[in-house]
Amino acid sequence: MTSHIRVVTDTEDKVEVVPLGSGCEVGRSCIVAKFKGKRVMFDCGVHPAASGMDSLPFFDQFDMSEIDLVLVTHFHLDHCGAVPYLLEKTGFRGKVIMTHPTKKIYRMVMQDFIRVTHGVHDVCTEESLESSYELIETLDYHQEGSHAGIKYHCYNAGHVLGACMWMVEISGCRILYTGDFSREPDRHLMGAEIPVVSPDVLIVESTYGIQVHDQREERERKFTKWAHDIVLRGGRCLLPVFALGRAQELLLILDEYWDQHKELQSIPIYYASSLAKRCNTVFESYISLMNEKVRTQYDVLKHKRNPFVFKHITLLKDLKSFDDNGPSVVLASPGMLQSGVSRELFEKWCPEEKNGIIIAGYCVAGTLARQIQTCPSDIQREDGKVLPLKMSVHTVSFSAHSDFVQTKDFIQSLGTKHVVLVHGDSMNMSRLADRLCQDFPYLTCHTPHNSQTVQIPFQPQRTCKVVGQAANSAPTVGSHVKGIMVVSKDFQHTLLHSEDLSSYTELPVALMQQSVHIPLPRYYPLHDIHEHLSTYFEKVAVLNEEPTIAKGDGDTLVIGNLVSVMLQQSTVAGKDVTNVCVDWQSSRYNDLLADSCCIALINLLNLNPTQQQMPQDLDEMFRIRCMHKMLAQHYNGVRLLLGEQRFTFEVDGIDVSVVAPFGVECDSELVRRRVEQVVQRIFLSLWPIPDNFGWCGCGDDAHEHQVVDLKKRRT
Repeated sequence: MTSHIRVVTDTEDKVEVVPLGSGCEVGRSCIVAKFKGKRVMFDCGVHPAASGMDSLPFFDQFDMSEIDLVLVTHFHLDHCGAVPYLLEKTGFRGKVIMTHPTKKIYRMVMQDFIRVTHGVHDVCTEESLESSYELIETLDYHQEGSHAGIKYHCYNAGHVLGACMWMVEISGCRILYTGDFSREPDRHLMGAEIPVVSPDVLIVESTYGIQVHDQREERERKFTKWAHDIVLRGGRCLLPVFALGRAQELLLILDEYWDQHKELQSIPIYYASSLAKRCNTVFESYISLMNEKVRTQYDVLKHKRNPFVFKHITLLKDLKSFDDNGPSVVLASPGMLQSGVSRELFEKWCPEEKNGIIIAGYCVAGTLARQIQTCPSDIQREDGKVLPLKMSVHTVSFSAHSDFVQTKDFIQSLGTKHVVLVHGDSMNMSRLADRLCQDFPYLTCHTPHNSQTVQIPFQPQRTCKVVGQAANSAPTVGSHVKGIMVVSKDFQHTLLHSEDLSSYTELPVALMQQSVHIPLPRYYPLHDIHEHLSTYFEKVAVLNEEPTIAKGDGDTLVIGNLVSVMLQQSTVAGKDVTNVCVDWQSSRYNDLLADSCCIALINLLNLNPTQQQMPQDLDEMFRIRCMHKMLAQHYNGVRLLLGEQRFTFEVDGIDVSVVAPFGVECDSELVRRRVEQVVQRIFLSLWPIPDNFGWCGCGDDAHEHQVVDLKKRRT
């Protein structure tokens, strides 16, 4: 039998989000989310405008051994370039997860990165890449995984092949990290999905702030016209791109445009990348993840052509095989002109007016590609020499990042109330935050800098599954439910009876029987020990109705039907002794009873053999008067209403009434609990320990029941 209980708490937990990169900047995306002692890192990239150790995220803000999980969204270097360093050079011991295409392309991109940078400052080397690559695990879209109590799955994010958005859940709190995403389909990819469940916290990119992209058709028209004009005037057209991602989109556009314009077909288009051939092979391998148009074109059974086998594109592995003797279009990496083939061609062609460059993606501040968009009169070469900039410079966005309209619609569809903006410069982030808060007054929008912690309140609404015997009777509102609460590593709560532990969990169950042996140095008859223990406990019974006190016979007393006290009379060296064995089955309540019993028996040793035993029934009025004096030591103005056996006084200006021996009445819950602790200690010092649960505060019985039982006992 199973039922569910909704657990509502007054306490608020806090989700913490800390950017170690991409906080008020574009580059080295690395976000850490913390909740309930769990830490998830989203992305782990390098900064494209920096080099060496300066390009890494601020790893020193955390002990990397405390990071449980790293979830990488896609293969661009500013999102994955620091993964080898994290795995090889820090104390990180968790898991790294990517989609299958991302892992495949990640290796190729990192190998190219090592070749271009020559392993500067050991940010990444061939050895660290290979040893770390095997540690990376993969996941399909919508496939669910879990690690260290963290549930996770991913959705298609558009942007590039294999890019994803990560949804994680920790103890009922859902966090969605978009990475780079685009809701707009393009020539080969589908747009980003909208998750079916709303996250409690959304971490979203703000690359373009409040800018709105032109329609795709208009962007393609501008792009092809500029390329057309440059080559018709006899110039070279340079398209700096990253080896994978937007390059394939531009190749599809150019190949189609050249096919439609015969006058251009004598002018070559080159794709200059050491990864060019392998890149297209990878894209062919993952046709199933592309849009319907590409999947239809690649229908092998119908013998249709592969859209990534281009008619008018020539692949260049390097510039050695490049015949630069006339107009041409060259796509070359990297996309921000940091170094490599694109930088070399740019420095060669920029002094001539007939040549042109088209920047087709987002460029990070501090890179040469961002600098030339301001049209300076000259630029500085890598070797420090100055060159005039006379070639035409055009900019159009094919970067597949979300613009303002896409971001706004995405947030509205999700219905989330807490948004953290990342991956944008401070101006774009603040403008976007202001507009979003204007359009959605219920929204809380954060714009943290790197290493700045954002705390977001979260009040959990947990469901506890009640199973087995604990679910035999349905609970009512306000009632108490008893059982053992089992919290699994993924924060699922289950309430069950102790006898059902082995049936519903893998926890081993055992009953512990405990015994304590106490030798008493002389002969004590059963009657004396029974009378002595009765001054401490309300119910002490003799197991044998006809107790035999002859030496050598065993007699047993039972306290509350839970703790047995066995007596064994014997003679040692001509002297009569009594051996007492206290035996009980271990539990919180039974342990307290047994400990009290042992103390009582040890106190028996201190009594003079001729000393008269304390009478079993002390005068009730004597106890009441003692209680009055003891309360007066704690509180001022304690009055005793003798007829009602009630004490009245004030605590912090709040009226309190105590009904002897244990009932406390007060309007303030906090004051009532404080007074109850005092009354409980007084009660245990004056009255025998009662034969019911609850007096010890062990939680074995409801407080209301214990008060009623004690009042009945007094009556």
